[in-house]
Amino acid sequence: HLCRQYQTYIINQVKSASLKGQDVSIAIQYSSGLAQHIASFVKLSSGSNASVWEVLYYCLRCGDANAAKAVLDATPAGSEELAAEQPVLYRSFARLGQRQGNAMCMFEAGVPMIDAQDRATILNFYDRARNLDHNQKHKIGVLALLCGQQLEFLPTIEDYLFGRFWLALQDGENSVSQIKEIGASIRKYGPSYFAGDDGGAWGYALPLIATQQFETALSFLAEAGGPMGLMQAVHLAIVFSLAHVDLTDLASALPSSASSGSSLVTILLVKYAQVLESEPSAGVLDALQYLFRIPSERDCFEEIASLIYRSPGQLAVLAGNLDQHGIHRVDCPLDKRLNKDEVSMILEKAGDMFKRRASDLNQANLSARLYMLSYSHTKILQLLNELISPPNVSNDEKLYWAEQSQNFYDTYLSQQTLVLETLNRDGKSGLIFTNQSLMKLRHFFELHRKGEFEVALKVLSETGLVPMKQDEMDLMQSKFRDLDPVLKAAFPTVLTGAVECLYEIFRGLKSSHVATPEVQSCLSELQFQARIVFLFSGLINMPSTCKNTIAQHRAHMIR
Repeated sequence: HLCRQYQTYIINQVKSASLKGQDVSIAIQYSSGLAQHIASFVKLSSGSNASVWEVLYYCLRCGDANAAKAVLDATPAGSEELAAEQPVLYRSFARLGQRQGNAMCMFEAGVPMIDAQDRATILNFYDRARNLDHNQKHKIGVLALLCGQQLEFLPTIEDYLFGRFWLALQDGENSVSQIKEIGASIRKYGPSYFAGDDGGAWGYALPLIATQQFETALSFLAEAGGPMGLMQAVHLAIVFSLAHVDLTDLASALPSSASSGSSLVTILLVKYAQVLESEPSAGVLDALQYLFRIPSERDCFEEIASLIYRSPGQLAVLAGNLDQHGIHRVDCPLDKRLNKDEVSMILEKAGDMFKRRASDLNQANLSARLYMLSYSHTKILQLLNELISPPNVSNDEKLYWAEQSQNFYDTYLSQQTLVLETLNRDGKSGLIFTNQSLMKLRHFFELHRKGEFEVALKVLSETGLVPMKQDEMDLMQSKFRDLDPVLKAAFPTVLTGAVECLYEIFRGLKSSHVATPEVQSCLSELQFQARIVFLFSGLINMPSTCKNTIAQHRAHMIR
Protein backbone atom coordinates (compact mmCIF):
# COMPACT_ATOMS: atom_id res chain seq x y z
CA HIS A 1 0.00 0.00 0.00
CA LEU A 2 2.75 2.47 0.94
CA CYS A 3 4.58 1.72 -2.32
CA ARG A 4 1.55 2.18 -4.54
CA GLN A 5 0.54 5.28 -2.63
CA TYR A 6 3.96 6.78 -3.22
CA GLN A 7 3.96 5.85 -6.92
CA THR A 8 0.65 7.70 -7.29
CA TYR A 9 1.96 10.65 -5.30
CA ILE A 10 5.08 11.04 -7.53
CA ILE A 11 3.15 10.70 -10.78
CA ASN A 12 0.55 13.26 -9.65
CA GLN A 13 3.24 15.70 -8.52
CA VAL A 14 4.97 15.54 -11.90
CA LYS A 15 1.69 15.92 -13.82
CA SER A 16 0.64 18.87 -11.66
CA ALA A 17 4.01 20.60 -12.19
CA SER A 18 3.80 20.04 -15.92
CA LEU A 19 0.32 21.58 -16.07
CA LYS A 20 1.66 24.61 -14.23
CA GLY A 21 4.33 25.03 -16.89
CA GLN A 22 7.27 23.82 -14.84
CA ASP A 23 10.13 22.06 -16.60
CA VAL A 24 9.88 18.32 -15.88
CA SER A 25 12.02 17.16 -18.80
CA ILE A 26 15.15 15.08 -18.16
CA ALA A 27 18.14 14.40 -20.36
CA ILE A 28 18.13 10.63 -19.92
CA GLN A 29 15.40 8.44 -21.31
CA TYR A 30 14.70 5.41 -19.11
CA SER A 31 13.08 2.19 -20.25
CA SER A 32 10.71 2.37 -17.27
CA GLY A 33 7.89 4.91 -17.26
CA LEU A 34 7.96 5.08 -13.47
CA ALA A 35 11.72 5.70 -13.51
CA GLN A 36 11.05 8.58 -15.89
CA HIS A 37 8.50 10.09 -13.50
CA ILE A 38 10.79 9.57 -10.51
CA ALA A 39 13.67 11.34 -12.28
CA SER A 40 11.35 14.28 -13.08
CA PHE A 41 10.16 14.33 -9.49
CA VAL A 42 13.76 14.42 -8.23
CA LYS A 43 14.52 17.25 -10.64
CA LEU A 44 11.58 19.22 -9.24
CA SER A 45 12.64 18.69 -5.64
CA SER A 46 16.45 18.75 -5.90
CA GLY A 47 17.29 20.34 -9.25
CA SER A 48 18.92 19.11 -12.47
CA ASN A 49 22.15 18.10 -10.76
CA ALA A 50 20.51 15.76 -8.26
CA SER A 51 22.32 12.56 -7.40
CA VAL A 52 21.44 9.31 -9.16
CA TRP A 53 21.28 7.87 -5.62
CA GLU A 54 18.20 9.99 -4.99
CA VAL A 55 16.52 8.54 -8.08
CA LEU A 56 17.45 5.00 -6.96
CA TYR A 57 16.14 5.66 -3.46
CA TYR A 58 12.74 6.76 -4.72
CA CYS A 59 12.62 3.70 -7.01
CA LEU A 60 12.98 1.55 -3.89
CA ARG A 61 10.57 3.80 -2.02
CA CYS A 62 8.03 3.07 -4.74
CA GLY A 63 8.82 -0.64 -4.42
CA ASP A 64 9.82 -0.96 -8.10
CA ALA A 65 13.07 -2.88 -8.64
CA ASN A 66 12.57 -2.75 -12.42
CA ALA A 67 12.59 1.05 -12.29
CA ALA A 68 15.81 0.96 -10.25
CA LYS A 69 17.41 -1.43 -12.77
CA ALA A 70 16.31 0.88 -15.61
CA VAL A 71 18.13 3.75 -13.87
CA LEU A 72 21.30 1.65 -13.61
CA ASP A 73 20.95 0.55 -17.24
CA ALA A 74 21.02 4.20 -18.28
CA THR A 75 23.96 5.03 -16.01
CA PRO A 76 27.35 4.63 -17.71
CA ALA A 77 29.55 1.86 -16.32
CA GLY A 78 32.23 3.14 -14.02
CA SER A 79 30.19 6.22 -13.16
CA GLU A 80 32.12 8.36 -10.72
CA GLU A 81 29.00 8.76 -8.57
CA LEU A 82 28.31 5.05 -8.23
CA ALA A 83 31.94 3.97 -8.39
CA ALA A 84 32.52 0.59 -6.75
CA GLU A 85 28.86 0.01 -5.78
CA GLN A 86 27.52 -0.26 -9.34
CA PRO A 87 28.20 -3.98 -10.02
CA VAL A 88 26.63 -5.27 -6.78
CA LEU A 89 23.72 -2.89 -7.14
CA TYR A 90 23.11 -4.06 -10.69
CA ARG A 91 23.14 -7.75 -9.64
CA SER A 92 20.78 -7.03 -6.74
CA PHE A 93 18.29 -4.98 -8.76
CA ALA A 94 18.38 -7.47 -11.63
CA ARG A 95 17.49 -10.31 -9.22
CA LEU A 96 14.78 -8.28 -7.52
CA GLY A 97 13.37 -7.16 -10.88
CA GLN A 98 13.27 -10.72 -12.17
CA ARG A 99 11.35 -11.76 -9.06
CA GLN A 100 9.00 -8.79 -9.39
CA GLY A 101 8.13 -9.59 -12.99
CA ASN A 102 5.20 -7.53 -14.28
CA ALA A 103 3.90 -6.63 -10.83
CA MET A 104 3.67 -2.93 -9.99
CA CYS A 105 5.50 -3.48 -6.72
CA MET A 106 8.15 -6.03 -5.78
CA PHE A 107 6.34 -6.78 -2.51
CA GLU A 108 3.44 -8.21 -4.52
CA ALA A 109 5.77 -11.01 -5.58
CA GLY A 110 6.91 -11.77 -2.03
CA VAL A 111 9.59 -10.50 0.32
CA PRO A 112 12.53 -8.87 -1.52
CA MET A 113 15.59 -11.09 -0.97
CA ILE A 114 19.23 -10.14 -1.57
CA ASP A 115 21.97 -12.73 -2.06
CA ALA A 116 23.84 -13.20 1.23
CA GLN A 117 27.24 -12.45 -0.30
CA ASP A 118 25.95 -9.35 -2.07
CA ARG A 119 24.26 -8.26 1.15
CA ALA A 120 27.57 -8.51 3.03
CA THR A 121 29.27 -6.46 0.30
CA ILE A 122 26.54 -3.81 0.45
CA LEU A 123 26.82 -3.73 4.26
CA ASN A 124 30.50 -2.79 3.89
CA PHE A 125 29.59 -0.01 1.46
CA TYR A 126 26.86 1.13 3.90
CA ASP A 127 29.28 1.34 6.85
CA ARG A 128 31.78 3.28 4.76
CA ALA A 129 29.15 5.72 3.46
CA ARG A 130 27.69 6.20 6.91
CA ASN A 131 31.09 7.19 8.27
CA LEU A 132 32.55 9.04 5.30
CA ASP A 133 29.59 10.24 3.23
CA HIS A 134 27.01 10.93 5.97
CA ASN A 135 25.61 13.89 4.04
CA GLN A 136 24.56 11.62 1.18
CA LYS A 137 21.34 10.54 2.88
CA HIS A 138 19.78 8.94 -0.22
CA LYS A 139 22.90 6.86 -0.91
CA ILE A 140 22.92 5.70 2.71
CA GLY A 141 19.17 5.02 2.42
CA VAL A 142 19.54 2.77 -0.66
CA LEU A 143 22.40 0.82 0.89
CA ALA A 144 20.56 0.54 4.24
CA LEU A 145 17.48 -0.99 2.63
CA LEU A 146 19.48 -3.47 0.56
CA CYS A 147 21.64 -4.68 3.45
CA GLY A 148 18.87 -4.73 6.10
CA GLN A 149 19.66 -1.64 8.19
CA GLN A 150 17.36 1.04 9.53
CA LEU A 151 16.76 4.28 7.66
CA GLU A 152 18.26 6.94 9.89
CA PHE A 153 18.84 10.07 7.87
CA LEU A 154 15.52 10.53 6.03
CA PRO A 155 13.15 12.80 7.94
CA THR A 156 9.60 11.97 6.78
CA ILE A 157 7.18 9.72 8.63
CA GLU A 158 6.51 7.78 5.43
CA ASP A 159 10.24 7.03 5.02
CA TYR A 160 10.46 5.94 8.64
CA LEU A 161 7.50 3.56 8.27
CA PHE A 162 8.69 2.24 4.94
CA GLY A 163 12.12 1.44 6.32
CA ARG A 164 10.73 -0.24 9.41
CA PHE A 165 8.28 -2.34 7.39
CA TRP A 166 11.03 -3.30 4.93
CA LEU A 167 13.08 -4.65 7.83
CA ALA A 168 10.07 -6.37 9.40
CA LEU A 169 9.35 -8.27 6.20
CA GLN A 170 12.97 -9.39 5.98
CA ASP A 171 12.46 -11.14 9.33
CA GLY A 172 10.08 -13.83 8.12
CA GLU A 173 9.79 -15.63 11.46
CA ASN A 174 9.20 -12.57 13.63
CA SER A 175 7.56 -10.06 11.29
CA VAL A 176 4.50 -9.70 13.55
CA SER A 177 6.72 -9.00 16.54
CA GLN A 178 8.59 -6.43 14.48
CA ILE A 179 5.33 -4.67 13.60
CA LYS A 180 4.34 -4.74 17.27
CA GLU A 181 7.61 -3.05 18.12
CA ILE A 182 7.04 -0.41 15.46
CA GLY A 183 3.59 0.29 16.86
CA ALA A 184 4.91 0.52 20.40
CA SER A 185 7.63 2.89 19.20
CA ILE A 186 5.08 5.12 17.46
CA ARG A 187 2.90 5.29 20.57
CA LYS A 188 5.98 6.01 22.69
CA TYR A 189 6.96 9.00 20.55
CA GLY A 190 3.36 10.25 20.63
CA PRO A 191 1.39 12.57 18.35
CA SER A 192 3.65 15.61 18.68
CA TYR A 193 6.56 13.74 17.07
CA PHE A 194 4.51 12.77 14.03
CA ALA A 195 2.54 15.99 13.59
CA GLY A 196 2.86 17.50 10.14
CA ASP A 197 3.32 21.16 9.32
CA ASP A 198 -0.44 21.59 9.16
CA GLY A 199 -0.90 19.95 12.54
CA GLY A 200 -3.28 17.40 11.04
CA ALA A 201 -4.24 14.33 13.03
CA TRP A 202 -3.37 12.02 10.15
CA GLY A 203 0.35 12.54 10.76
CA TYR A 204 -0.02 10.32 13.82
CA ALA A 205 -3.07 8.27 12.82
CA LEU A 206 -1.58 6.92 9.59
CA PRO A 207 1.50 5.29 11.20
CA LEU A 208 -0.78 3.82 13.85
CA ILE A 209 -3.07 2.30 11.24
CA ALA A 210 -0.10 1.01 9.26
CA THR A 211 1.11 -0.83 12.38
CA GLN A 212 -2.38 -2.15 13.21
CA GLN A 213 -2.88 0.13 16.20
CA PHE A 214 -6.44 0.60 15.04
CA GLU A 215 -8.11 1.45 18.33
CA THR A 216 -5.56 4.12 19.23
CA ALA A 217 -5.59 5.51 15.68
CA LEU A 218 -9.36 5.85 15.40
CA SER A 219 -9.74 7.25 18.90
CA PHE A 220 -7.01 9.84 18.28
CA LEU A 221 -8.36 10.79 14.87
CA ALA A 222 -11.85 11.32 16.32
CA GLU A 223 -10.59 13.40 19.24
CA ALA A 224 -7.80 15.44 17.67
CA GLY A 225 -9.03 15.75 14.11
CA GLY A 226 -12.05 17.94 14.80
CA PRO A 227 -15.36 17.32 12.99
CA MET A 228 -13.57 16.13 9.86
CA GLY A 229 -11.40 13.74 11.85
CA LEU A 230 -14.46 12.34 13.62
CA MET A 231 -16.20 11.79 10.29
CA GLN A 232 -13.15 10.01 8.88
CA ALA A 233 -12.73 7.88 12.01
CA VAL A 234 -16.38 6.85 11.90
CA HIS A 235 -16.26 5.77 8.27
CA LEU A 236 -13.00 3.91 8.76
CA ALA A 237 -14.56 2.15 11.75
CA ILE A 238 -17.56 1.16 9.61
CA VAL A 239 -15.28 -0.28 6.92
CA PHE A 240 -13.22 -2.19 9.48
CA SER A 241 -16.38 -3.49 11.11
CA LEU A 242 -17.84 -4.72 7.81
CA ALA A 243 -14.53 -6.43 7.05
CA HIS A 244 -14.55 -8.05 10.53
CA VAL A 245 -11.20 -6.44 11.39
CA ASP A 246 -10.21 -6.74 15.04
CA LEU A 247 -9.77 -3.14 16.17
CA THR A 248 -7.75 -3.99 19.27
CA ASP A 249 -4.21 -2.57 19.06
CA LEU A 250 -1.81 -5.26 17.85
CA ALA A 251 0.57 -4.61 20.74
CA SER A 252 -2.17 -4.41 23.36
CA ALA A 253 -1.51 -6.33 26.55
CA LEU A 254 -5.22 -7.07 26.77
CA PRO A 255 -6.66 -10.08 24.94
CA SER A 256 -8.45 -9.07 21.78
CA SER A 257 -12.20 -9.42 21.77
CA ALA A 258 -15.03 -8.63 19.39
CA SER A 259 -16.79 -6.66 22.15
CA SER A 260 -13.95 -4.15 22.57
CA GLY A 261 -13.90 -3.42 18.83
CA SER A 262 -17.70 -3.15 18.73
CA SER A 263 -17.58 -0.79 21.70
CA LEU A 264 -15.22 1.59 19.89
CA VAL A 265 -17.34 1.51 16.74
CA THR A 266 -20.42 2.21 18.83
CA ILE A 267 -18.79 5.13 20.65
CA LEU A 268 -17.71 6.71 17.36
CA LEU A 269 -21.08 6.20 15.68
CA VAL A 270 -22.97 7.68 18.62
CA LYS A 271 -20.64 10.66 18.82
CA TYR A 272 -20.97 11.35 15.09
CA ALA A 273 -24.74 10.91 15.21
CA GLN A 274 -24.92 13.54 17.95
CA VAL A 275 -22.97 15.93 15.73
CA LEU A 276 -25.38 15.31 12.85
CA GLU A 277 -28.42 15.95 15.07
CA SER A 278 -27.48 19.61 15.44
CA GLU A 279 -26.05 20.02 11.95
CA PRO A 280 -28.35 22.28 9.85
CA SER A 281 -27.51 20.40 6.65
CA ALA A 282 -28.25 17.02 8.27
CA GLY A 283 -30.64 16.23 11.12
CA VAL A 284 -32.10 13.37 13.11
CA LEU A 285 -32.81 11.12 10.13
CA ASP A 286 -29.17 11.31 9.01
CA ALA A 287 -28.10 10.60 12.58
CA LEU A 288 -30.46 7.62 12.62
CA GLN A 289 -28.75 6.05 9.59
CA TYR A 290 -25.46 5.93 11.47
CA LEU A 291 -27.04 4.49 14.61
CA PHE A 292 -28.42 1.65 12.48
CA ARG A 293 -24.78 0.61 11.89
CA ILE A 294 -24.01 -0.04 15.57
CA PRO A 295 -22.81 -3.67 15.68
CA SER A 296 -24.60 -4.71 18.87
CA GLU A 297 -28.36 -4.96 18.44
CA ARG A 298 -28.94 -4.10 22.10
CA ASP A 299 -26.73 -1.00 21.88
CA CYS A 300 -28.27 -0.04 18.55
CA PHE A 301 -31.81 -0.10 19.94
CA GLU A 302 -30.77 1.72 23.11
CA GLU A 303 -29.07 4.54 21.18
CA ILE A 304 -31.98 4.96 18.77
CA ALA A 305 -34.29 5.23 21.78
CA SER A 306 -31.93 7.84 23.24
CA LEU A 307 -32.00 9.76 19.94
CA ILE A 308 -35.80 9.89 20.12
CA TYR A 309 -35.58 11.05 23.74
CA ARG A 310 -33.13 13.81 22.84
CA SER A 311 -35.36 14.97 19.97
CA PRO A 312 -38.88 15.47 21.37
CA GLY A 313 -39.63 18.04 18.69
CA GLN A 314 -38.87 15.43 16.01
CA LEU A 315 -41.02 12.66 17.51
CA ALA A 316 -43.33 12.40 14.51
CA VAL A 317 -40.33 12.31 12.15
CA LEU A 318 -38.61 9.48 14.03
CA ALA A 319 -41.52 7.50 15.48
CA GLY A 320 -44.37 8.18 13.07
CA ASN A 321 -48.00 8.72 14.00
CA LEU A 322 -51.10 6.72 14.83
CA ASP A 323 -53.59 6.06 12.05
CA GLN A 324 -57.00 7.73 11.92
CA HIS A 325 -58.41 5.13 14.30
CA GLY A 326 -55.63 5.79 16.82
CA ILE A 327 -54.54 2.17 16.78
CA HIS A 328 -51.83 1.38 14.23
CA ARG A 329 -48.44 3.06 13.67
CA VAL A 330 -47.83 4.76 10.30
CA ASP A 331 -45.03 6.78 8.65
CA CYS A 332 -42.33 5.48 10.99
CA PRO A 333 -38.87 5.33 9.33
CA LEU A 334 -37.80 2.61 11.75
CA ASP A 335 -40.34 0.24 10.20
CA LYS A 336 -38.39 0.40 6.92
CA ARG A 337 -35.28 -1.13 8.50
CA LEU A 338 -36.54 -3.22 11.42
CA ASN A 339 -39.37 -5.61 12.08
CA LYS A 340 -42.51 -4.59 13.96
CA ASP A 341 -41.46 -6.06 17.30
CA GLU A 342 -38.01 -4.44 17.16
CA VAL A 343 -39.50 -1.02 16.42
CA SER A 344 -42.01 -1.44 19.23
CA MET A 345 -39.17 -2.33 21.59
CA ILE A 346 -37.26 0.85 20.67
CA LEU A 347 -40.29 3.12 21.00
CA GLU A 348 -41.17 1.52 24.33
CA LYS A 349 -37.62 2.21 25.57
CA ALA A 350 -37.97 5.84 24.52
CA GLY A 351 -41.31 5.99 26.31
CA ASP A 352 -39.65 4.67 29.47
CA MET A 353 -37.05 7.45 29.22
CA PHE A 354 -39.73 10.14 29.07
CA LYS A 355 -41.63 8.46 31.90
CA ARG A 356 -38.71 9.07 34.28
CA ARG A 357 -39.78 12.71 34.24
CA ALA A 358 -43.52 12.07 34.17
CA SER A 359 -44.02 14.87 36.70
CA ASP A 360 -43.47 17.17 33.71
CA LEU A 361 -46.74 17.33 31.77
CA ASN A 362 -45.04 17.46 28.37
CA GLN A 363 -42.72 14.55 29.19
CA ALA A 364 -45.64 12.45 30.40
CA ASN A 365 -47.57 13.22 27.21
CA LEU A 366 -44.60 12.11 25.09
CA SER A 367 -44.27 8.93 27.13
CA ALA A 368 -47.94 8.12 26.64
CA ARG A 369 -47.72 8.80 22.92
CA LEU A 370 -44.71 6.51 22.50
CA TYR A 371 -46.41 3.74 24.46
CA MET A 372 -49.32 3.96 22.04
CA LEU A 373 -46.98 3.94 19.04
CA SER A 374 -45.17 0.90 20.45
CA TYR A 375 -48.45 -0.93 21.20
CA SER A 376 -47.39 -1.01 24.88
CA HIS A 377 -50.98 -0.76 26.03
CA THR A 378 -50.19 -2.17 29.44
CA LYS A 379 -47.63 0.54 30.07
CA ILE A 380 -49.86 3.37 28.92
CA LEU A 381 -52.61 2.27 31.29
CA GLN A 382 -50.07 1.90 34.11
CA LEU A 383 -48.84 5.42 33.33
CA LEU A 384 -52.36 6.86 33.38
CA ASN A 385 -53.07 5.13 36.69
CA GLU A 386 -49.94 6.66 38.19
CA LEU A 387 -50.73 10.11 36.81
CA ILE A 388 -54.26 10.25 38.27
CA SER A 389 -52.93 9.14 41.66
CA PRO A 390 -53.26 9.90 44.49
CA PRO A 391 -57.02 10.30 43.98
CA ASN A 392 -57.46 12.78 46.87
CA VAL A 393 -55.18 15.37 45.17
CA SER A 394 -56.89 17.86 42.88
CA ASN A 395 -55.02 20.36 40.72
CA ASP A 396 -54.93 21.35 37.08
CA GLU A 397 -52.50 18.60 36.16
CA LYS A 398 -54.47 15.87 37.93
CA LEU A 399 -57.68 17.11 36.33
CA TYR A 400 -55.98 17.03 32.93
CA TRP A 401 -54.86 13.43 33.36
CA ALA A 402 -58.24 12.39 34.77
CA GLU A 403 -59.81 13.76 31.60
CA GLN A 404 -57.24 11.95 29.44
CA SER A 405 -57.84 8.75 31.37
CA GLN A 406 -61.59 8.99 30.85
CA ASN A 407 -61.09 9.64 27.13
CA PHE A 408 -58.76 6.65 26.90
CA TYR A 409 -61.33 4.45 28.62
CA ASP A 410 -64.21 5.66 26.45
CA THR A 411 -62.18 5.22 23.24
CA TYR A 412 -60.28 1.99 23.84
CA LEU A 413 -61.64 0.15 26.87
CA SER A 414 -65.41 0.57 26.85
CA GLN A 415 -65.72 -1.42 23.63
CA GLN A 416 -63.94 -4.22 21.82
CA THR A 417 -60.66 -2.77 20.48
CA LEU A 418 -57.09 -3.91 19.86
CA VAL A 419 -56.08 -2.24 23.13
CA LEU A 420 -58.68 -4.17 25.14
CA GLU A 421 -57.81 -7.38 23.30
CA THR A 422 -54.11 -6.90 24.11
CA LEU A 423 -54.75 -6.27 27.80
CA ASN A 424 -56.97 -9.34 28.09
CA ARG A 425 -54.52 -11.51 26.18
CA ASP A 426 -51.62 -10.39 28.40
CA GLY A 427 -53.61 -10.97 31.58
CA LYS A 428 -53.59 -7.25 32.42
CA SER A 429 -57.31 -6.58 32.56
CA GLY A 430 -56.85 -5.83 36.26
CA LEU A 431 -55.34 -2.50 35.19
CA ILE A 432 -58.75 -1.51 33.84
CA PHE A 433 -60.30 -2.23 37.24
CA THR A 434 -57.54 -0.17 38.89
CA ASN A 435 -58.12 2.68 36.48
CA GLN A 436 -61.89 2.78 37.00
CA SER A 437 -61.49 2.39 40.76
CA LEU A 438 -59.11 5.36 40.85
CA MET A 439 -61.52 7.42 38.75
CA LYS A 440 -64.39 6.58 41.14
CA LEU A 441 -62.21 7.44 44.12
CA ARG A 442 -61.38 10.76 42.52
CA HIS A 443 -65.13 11.36 42.23
CA PHE A 444 -65.55 10.29 45.85
CA PHE A 445 -63.03 12.86 47.05
CA GLU A 446 -64.53 15.54 44.80
CA LEU A 447 -67.93 14.98 46.45
CA HIS A 448 -66.23 14.90 49.85
CA ARG A 449 -64.70 18.34 49.20
CA LYS A 450 -68.12 19.66 48.16
CA GLY A 451 -69.69 18.39 51.39
CA GLU A 452 -71.93 15.90 49.59
CA PHE A 453 -71.08 13.18 52.09
CA GLU A 454 -74.00 10.80 51.55
CA VAL A 455 -73.50 10.74 47.75
CA ALA A 456 -69.75 10.36 48.30
CA LEU A 457 -70.33 7.25 50.48
CA LYS A 458 -72.60 5.81 47.82
CA VAL A 459 -69.87 6.28 45.18
CA LEU A 460 -67.31 4.70 47.52
CA SER A 461 -69.62 1.72 48.11
CA GLU A 462 -69.86 1.21 44.34
CA THR A 463 -66.08 0.67 44.13
CA GLY A 464 -66.39 -2.49 46.23
CA LEU A 465 -63.17 -1.60 48.04
CA VAL A 466 -64.31 -0.55 51.54
CA PRO A 467 -66.67 -2.68 53.70
CA MET A 468 -69.65 -1.08 55.40
CA LYS A 469 -71.13 -4.34 56.71
CA GLN A 470 -69.73 -7.09 58.89
CA ASP A 471 -70.18 -9.79 56.26
CA GLU A 472 -68.15 -7.77 53.73
CA MET A 473 -64.99 -7.71 55.84
CA ASP A 474 -63.40 -11.00 54.74
CA LEU A 475 -64.18 -10.43 51.06
CA MET A 476 -62.74 -6.91 51.07
CA GLN A 477 -59.65 -8.05 52.98
CA SER A 478 -59.03 -10.82 50.42
CA LYS A 479 -59.58 -8.40 47.53
CA PHE A 480 -57.15 -5.88 49.04
CA ARG A 481 -54.25 -8.35 48.88
CA ASP A 482 -54.56 -8.56 45.10
CA LEU A 483 -54.96 -4.85 44.39
CA ASP A 484 -52.51 -2.87 42.26
CA PRO A 485 -49.88 -1.11 44.47
CA VAL A 486 -50.98 2.29 43.14
CA LEU A 487 -54.49 1.56 44.41
CA LYS A 488 -53.29 0.17 47.74
CA ALA A 489 -51.30 3.36 48.30
CA ALA A 490 -54.57 5.35 48.23
CA PHE A 491 -56.23 3.38 51.05
CA PRO A 492 -55.07 5.45 54.06
CA THR A 493 -56.72 8.58 52.63
CA VAL A 494 -59.71 6.60 51.34
CA LEU A 495 -60.46 5.06 54.76
CA THR A 496 -60.00 8.34 56.63
CA GLY A 497 -62.17 10.03 53.99
CA ALA A 498 -64.86 7.38 54.50
CA VAL A 499 -64.91 7.91 58.30
CA GLU A 500 -64.94 11.69 57.80
CA CYS A 501 -68.08 11.28 55.68
CA LEU A 502 -69.68 9.04 58.32
CA TYR A 503 -68.81 11.55 61.04
CA GLU A 504 -70.17 14.53 59.10
CA ILE A 505 -73.43 12.69 58.37
CA PHE A 506 -73.64 11.63 62.05
CA ARG A 507 -73.02 15.17 63.27
CA GLY A 508 -75.52 16.68 60.87
CA LEU A 509 -78.20 14.15 61.70
CA LYS A 510 -77.74 14.49 65.43
CA SER A 511 -77.80 18.26 65.46
CA SER A 512 -80.79 18.78 63.20
CA HIS A 513 -83.25 16.07 64.24
CA VAL A 514 -85.17 15.10 67.32
CA ALA A 515 -83.90 11.86 68.83
CA THR A 516 -86.71 9.66 67.52
CA PRO A 517 -86.26 5.87 67.33
CA GLU A 518 -85.67 6.17 63.60
CA VAL A 519 -82.93 8.79 64.10
CA GLN A 520 -81.37 6.74 66.90
CA SER A 521 -81.28 3.74 64.56
CA CYS A 522 -79.54 5.76 61.82
CA LEU A 523 -76.96 7.09 64.29
CA SER A 524 -76.24 3.60 65.54
CA GLU A 525 -75.80 2.38 61.98
CA LEU A 526 -73.30 5.17 61.28
CA GLN A 527 -71.38 4.30 64.43
CA PHE A 528 -71.30 0.65 63.43
CA GLN A 529 -70.05 1.49 59.94
CA ALA A 530 -67.26 3.61 61.44
CA ARG A 531 -66.33 0.65 63.65
CA ILE A 532 -66.23 -1.63 60.56
CA VAL A 533 -63.88 0.81 58.81
CA PHE A 534 -61.65 0.95 61.88
CA LEU A 535 -61.45 -2.85 62.15
CA PHE A 536 -60.78 -3.12 58.42
CA SER A 537 -57.89 -0.64 58.68
CA GLY A 538 -56.27 -2.97 61.20
CA LEU A 539 -56.86 -6.08 59.12
CA ILE A 540 -55.11 -4.58 56.08
CA ASN A 541 -52.33 -3.10 58.21
CA MET A 542 -52.87 0.59 57.61
CA PRO A 543 -50.32 3.02 59.13
CA SER A 544 -50.91 4.17 62.67
CA THR A 545 -51.66 7.74 61.54
CA CYS A 546 -54.58 6.43 59.51
CA LYS A 547 -55.94 4.28 62.35
CA ASN A 548 -55.53 7.11 64.88
CA THR A 549 -57.49 9.50 62.64
CA ILE A 550 -60.29 6.96 62.29
CA ALA A 551 -60.32 6.38 66.06
CA GLN A 552 -60.57 10.13 66.75
CA HIS A 553 -63.58 10.48 64.48
CA ARG A 554 -65.23 7.47 66.12
CA ALA A 555 -64.65 9.04 69.50
CA HIS A 556 -66.59 12.13 68.34
CA MET A 557 -69.46 9.95 67.16
CA ILE A 558 -70.80 9.45 70.69
CA ARG A 559 -74.47 10.19 71.25
